[in-house]
Amino acid sequence: MARIQLTWSLNIGSSDAAIADAGGLPVDALTKASVTVDAGADSALDLEHADLANLLLLAVRASRYDGTVTVKGPADSDPAIALTGPLVLHGAAVGLLGGSLATLTVGNTGAEAVDVDLLIGRALANPT
Repeated sequence: MARIQLTWSLNIGSSDAAIADAGGLPVDALTKASVTVDAGADSALDLEHADLANLLLLAVRASRYDGTVTVKGPADSDPAIALTGPLVLHGAAVGLLGGSLATLTVGNTGAEAVDVDLLIGRALANPT
């Protein structure tokens, strides 16, 4: 199977200080999921990615970044990460959500519904 070449770029800053970078990431499989979460509700997404060793990228985009939208792994002890901007986790950083992404819960404590998009890149075998 041919690998999929993802491209990424980052440009953040002001006239006083900034960083910029760009690159690529080869993955074997790419999954995109979208969900609308009603106000005051949670939505558990069955991602079926229990083995984090194969996950190379998790990107989360929301229609609102006021801290009322959270993403959380399946375990009670996993942190709920409030979205105050787009979330991009690369390589081992995907593990910051917990030990598994079998399920990812998107929470919305805001007064209006929110749209959330996920992009997940993975290897078919452990990339190490």
